[in-house]
Amino acid sequence: MNMIGDNIKNIRQQKKLSQEELAAKVFTTRQTISNYETGRSAPDLEMIAALSEALEVDSSLLLYGDRKIEKRRKAWMRWIAAWILLFLILIFKTVTENMYYYAGPDAVHKKQMLTLFWGAVPICLVLFFLGWCTAEVILCYIPPEKRLFRRNRKIMILTIAATGLFAVLALLTVLTATGDAKIWPTYGVPGRIFFSLVNVIAYRFWPKLLFVLLGAVGCAAGQEE
Repeated sequence: MNMIGDNIKNIRQQKKLSQEELAAKVFTTRQTISNYETGRSAPDLEMIAALSEALEVDSSLLLYGDRKIEKRRKAWMRWIAAWILLFLILIFKTVTENMYYYAGPDAVHKKQMLTLFWGAVPICLVLFFLGWCTAEVILCYIPPEKRLFRRNRKIMILTIAATGLFAVLALLTVLTATGDAKIWPTYGVPGRIFFSLVNVIAYRFWPKLLFVLLGAVGCAAGQEE
């Protein structure tokens, strides 16, 4: 991988310099600059210092490239991966639910529990991840001084913990649910309230947006200034 050569070439082109012009600035030949850019040879530390001065950039930019560009690329890749993961989970949810669609009345309860599970656990976790990745992409284009949120690890950890706790409690609630309203009182009042909450989130679209928001806030609070 010719990282240094690519960096020299990209910065030279941004500065609108030819290889001959850059070579003249560092007192070498055009062929030497060409060899650097194609990876046939590598500049030593003295030449890197000379090139950075000639190109008016920090030497780290020649060595490692523009980290902002790399950060944006990774953020976009994670955002795309989040959408793909959500799409795959929705497909798997539909397939598993349809397994019980023609299985008769005895399978109705299993279908209901599957809907509760997929709607309240995996999908909410992926929506949190999607919100996180969406905020990460947006923040890549906003300077730190113009952001509404400042770095706050406590808020970041709180959003992750709240989402994880909900997923665990929702999973336990679904696994112990019978679907029979007569059995619900065995949960107690707090349990019945939480079961109702899980049921609403599993079957409704708008409550799920809360997890997108939690992910976005967690990402914003965890970003470096």
